Amino acid sequence: MEDTVKTRDCFVSNSSSSSFILPKKDLTLEQIRGFTSWVNIYNEQEFGKDDDHHVTETSNYFFGSVSYNCSIREQLAGLRIEDDQYDLEG
Repeated sequence: MEDTVKTRDCFVSNSSSSSFILPKKDLTLEQIRGFTSWVNIYNEQEFGKDDDHHVTETSNYFFGSVSYNCSIREQLAGLRIEDDQYDLEG
């Protein structure tokens, strides 16, 4: 069975946000591709709305600040990325 990434529209309320860092070293290629897809969608939705909410991808990490209501934990869990594989504040 093929894994799929679920996405949903995000919105900012009270400017609540979560900051995170996700090292790529322990991720599978499928997880990296799936999260990259989500990052692209998230950044497109947030572009121009609020400079504080943006996700960056480098060769070794994903990191950024996302609106709290996006529930980044759900996105990570959907890709089977475990809680101990990333740092999340907020």
